[in-house]
Parts: sequence; structure tokens; C-alpha cells
Amino acid sequence: MNKKTISIKILPDNILLKENLEDKNSTISLANLLRKNKINISFPCGGTGVCGKCKVKFESGIPESTSDEKRLFNSDEIKSGYRLACQTELKNDCEIFIPSTSKKNAIDTLLSKYEHKQQIKPIVKKLFLKLIPSHLGNLKSDADIVGTTLYNLTGKTYRSTLQYLQKLPVVLRKQNYQVTVTVSNNEILDIEVGDTSKDLFGLAVDVGTTTLTCSVVNLISSETIGTITAENPQSDFGYDLISRIDHGSKSKENLNQLQEMAIGKINELILEICKGNNISPLSIFSAVMAGNTVMNHLLLGIDPYSVSVVPYTSVVKNLPLLSANQLNLKVNPFAEVFMLPNLGGFVGGDITGDLLVTESINKKENYLLIDIGTNCELVIHKDGKYMTASSPAGPALEGAMIKNGMRAESGAITDIICINNDIEYLTVGNEKPIGICGSGLFHIIDFLVQKGVIDSRGKLLKPKNIENIHNKDVFTNRIKTDENGVIYFVLQNSDEENNEIVLTQKDIRQFQLAKSAIVAAWRVLCENIKINYNEIEQVFIAGAFGNYIRPEAVLSLGLVPNLSLDKIKYIGDAALFGSKMVLLNNDNIEKFKNILNKIKYIELSGRVDFQEFYINDLGKV
Repeated sequence: MNKKTISIKILPDNILLKENLEDKNSTISLANLLRKNKINISFPCGGTGVCGKCKVKFESGIPESTSDEKRLFNSDEIKSGYRLACQTELKNDCEIFIPSTSKKNAIDTLLSKYEHKQQIKPIVKKLFLKLIPSHLGNLKSDADIVGTTLYNLTGKTYRSTLQYLQKLPVVLRKQNYQVTVTVSNNEILDIEVGDTSKDLFGLAVDVGTTTLTCSVVNLISSETIGTITAENPQSDFGYDLISRIDHGSKSKENLNQLQEMAIGKINELILEICKGNNISPLSIFSAVMAGNTVMNHLLLGIDPYSVSVVPYTSVVKNLPLLSANQLNLKVNPFAEVFMLPNLGGFVGGDITGDLLVTESINKKENYLLIDIGTNCELVIHKDGKYMTASSPAGPALEGAMIKNGMRAESGAITDIICINNDIEYLTVGNEKPIGICGSGLFHIIDFLVQKGVIDSRGKLLKPKNIENIHNKDVFTNRIKTDENGVIYFVLQNSDEENNEIVLTQKDIRQFQLAKSAIVAAWRVLCENIKINYNEIEQVFIAGAFGNYIRPEAVLSLGLVPNLSLDKIKYIGDAALFGSKMVLLNNDNIEKFKNILNKIKYIELSGRVDFQEFYINDLGKV
């Protein structure tokens, strides 16, 4: 058969791709083509055609529309050439325009506000040794020379690793037996020529479903050298955990692909931090990683399928201590990699990190800890006892399943205000609005509820039903109905420079589903640990998303128990800082082990009380 070559021009970047097809009847998936060529585009639903976020416009060679596209786009958009990249099969030459709203943009980094001082007692240490060589009157092996000196200095006996022994004879004799030895709790990791005792760094990583955040920390001064956040590239196969599990469980190749994507991006961030601060990645001798249960499994190349089916068990809770070379992590190959342990179900090491931070600032009070993201994890603490659960909040709070939803990237609406008889917005980076992120969804709905545009059940009212509202026309003029009779609120009208941005009744419903799942979860935990809502003295909110929500909106929409504003504490990326705490002080390992012995995990799936609380809250905003 004769092969067929097609040309695909990607606008506005003017990228020309050539693709060989097997014959004139063959096709190639546009989504796979874009992924393969690393063309910037989002696939929040993992390519199932549900979310509509991978929207592209064909300028030529327009393919037939699919049923999913007809459901998501109106007739004018279909006629203009709008299609979904994940649903399109190419078989002819074409020109494709990718709108900015379909692209991935830089993600903001929000660090913990509680970078408090603590004793520096790192997992690894460097010791500079001036050794006495063996001689005829005192014959000792090279290993004994080092081991005896270390024992005299520290009072400890260290096990020799093979990689250390292989380097030992050459390194000892290069600079007259003056060496620096790197040790962990009970073994010698490495030996270097001369005095490198000041070059000791650690790596902390928050392995998030949405983002990967890396910090390099000086293990002598405790200074954070640099921190960088990037999108988790696994999101090409879906923003949610189930999509990732689905993809990874299909084959060993897929599982390896997901592992390599995450490790590869982490390595890029490490090298960027090191290059920017003129330090060698080889001087990083310790790494601590925190991720939810699924992310931990994928990072190790372990199939997480068992987490997604009854009884929702992980393959491993206490993750093994690894060396960097086992994970192909681009730091010192002998560096120890410690992963914060999973607690149960979807509650993973990120919550272990959150708890370390929370416990370091809590004053023995009863508290609720919520880490809000694609998946929401919660912990209730009462009188020294802990109970935890994971709630399927869904992707709405990450911007997926929302008509004009997006992540907290440049141009995302984060808040809404009314000034001079008009509505204005705050956006990420103060850029022109291009969509709505999770905190923006929260604030817009709260704002419209307060104004009486959305009623207490979450219904977007028609203009004739809106009463007793100041500047009524400012709001009623923005309420429209589409060709299918669906009501929506116009946040920004479209023109030559701006896309239309709207809030639909379906968006409000998606928000209610997410919020009610979180509320039902903490109510179940309260019932089971036997604490009244008014006995909760603090609410700690972790995760970048939570930190952008104003506490007034959190309270008025009923996301948390009804406390005074000063009782709501935002702790940022506590999973990352919890990892730093472990890097800097080995005693913190015992602290979280103590917590793990006291914590009880509750699986919410199938619980009658969870369903009752969920349904009861669903009709409210």
C-alpha cells in the first residue's frame, strides 16, 4: 500500500507538522499528534470528550463534527470550524488555530506561611575527616580507617554501602587522606575528595495531581535556595485521579509513561533551581516527597488500580526508603529518597505533611484540617485523637466541568467586585480575564447570592424574579438565555479582543456538588469522632486553591463550620513545608509516626450517613 503524508499547520505559532499515514483511509488522533510534538494544550478530562477544554478551530480542512462536539458547541461554532482535539481524527491537510483558553499557562506558587524556625538535625550529614593512613605497624583496611574515625567522632557505627566501597580506595589517596563522608542514620552514602562539608542540600517535592512543586534546601543553614512550580505533565491524561489510574492500569508501558513524565518534570525543576543558584545537583543528598496515594504509586511505577475499587486499598502505606538512582532522580545518585507515608484510601503523604505543619502551630485545640484540590482530604483532631477521610470533590474546583473554567493560571478570574455601577474582576497576574478558576467560581457565586441574583437553593434567577437589589440593571442586563433555553450570567461580553465569559446554571450545580461532598465529609468525621460542630476551635485550610478563597465566602457558603473569621487559618502548600520539616529535622519522622499510630481512616464510599449529609447540603449555597 502507498503511504499518505498530510501537513498540519498549528496557529498562531505557525508550527508545521508532517505525518505519514498508512494509506488514504488511515487517520491520526489530533490529541496524540499534539502530545507527541509537545504542543501546548490542556486535556482536563483525559480525552473523553466531556469537558470541552481542548477546543480548537479549523481554518481549513474542517473534519465532520462528533456527537460530543454537537453537545458542547452551538451551531455557529460548529459551522465556524470549532472542534475538540481529543475527538478529532485527521486524514487530510489542515490549518488549526489553538485559542489561548485551550492552552496551559504558568501556575502560581503559593508557599506555606509558617516557615518557622526549628532545630537543624537533618537526615543526612557531611563530616570532614583527616585520616591517618594504614602502615606496617598498624595495618587497617581502608574501610576500617574511615569507620574507626567516624566512631570516635560520632559514637556510631555506620554500615558501608557498595557504592561507597567502590569509590573509597581512589578518593582516600587523592588528597592525602583528607575526605568528606556523607552519612545517613546508619550507613555511609558517599565519600568525596577534600572538604565539601558546606555543600549539603536537600530536595522537598510536593507531588500534586495538578502541580509539581520543588524546593532545594540548604541542610546546614536551613535556607530555602529556590522553589519552582510546574504543571504535572500527567494531566495530559486527565486532571482527575481516576483518569490517571485508568490510563496507567491499561499496560506496563502506560504506567512507565506516567512515572517518567512526573520524574522528568521534577528533574527539570531541580536543574533549573540548581543552575539559577550556582549549585551542583550532585550536592543534593536527601529528598523528601509528599503526594496523595495515587501520585505516590505512579511515582514509583506501582499500578494504583486497587485504590480505585472496593475496598480501596493501596499497594503500600509505608513507602520504602529509596536511592535517587532507583528513581532516575537527577541529584546525587546515592541520595536517600524518603516518601511521606499514605494514611488510607486516597489520603496520602500530602496530608502527612499537612499534619506536621498543623501540629507545629496548633495549641492543643480541636481542629478541622481540609486540603482542597481535585480530591479533598480532611482530618478532624479531638483531644489527641485523629480521624481522616477523602472526599470526591470532583474537578469543578480546578476549573474543569465549568463552561469557562480554567486553572489558576494567568488571566483566570479569582474574585469579583462591584465598582461605580459596574462589575469588575481580579485575575491571576492582573491580566485580562480569559476564564474562571476555582476560587473565582467560589467568589462569583457568593457575590451573586449576596446580591440576590442566585437564590438560597442555587438557582440563577430570571430578571423578572429579582427584587430589592441596588443597581438592578447592572445584573439583570447580564442574564441571558441560550438557544436551548438555558439561563446564564454574562461576566464578560465577547468582542474582537475578548472571549465571552459566562456562569451557567450547570456551573452552579457543579459547584454545589463539589461543596456538598466536602461538607458531608467533615460532618461524617465529626459524628464518628463524637465532636459537636461548635467544639471545633480552628479550621486549617491547605493547598493553593484554598488559600485564594476569602474566609467570608468560605463561611457564607457553608464550606466549613460556622466559626469566627479569625479561627480560619490558611497554611498554603503545607505538604511541601512538611517535607522540608522532615529534611531539616530527623525527629519529625518520629512525630508523624506518633500521629499515624493515633489516626483512623474512614472510607466514605457507600456510607449512608455520608449520602444523607450530602443530599441535605446539595440544595443550598
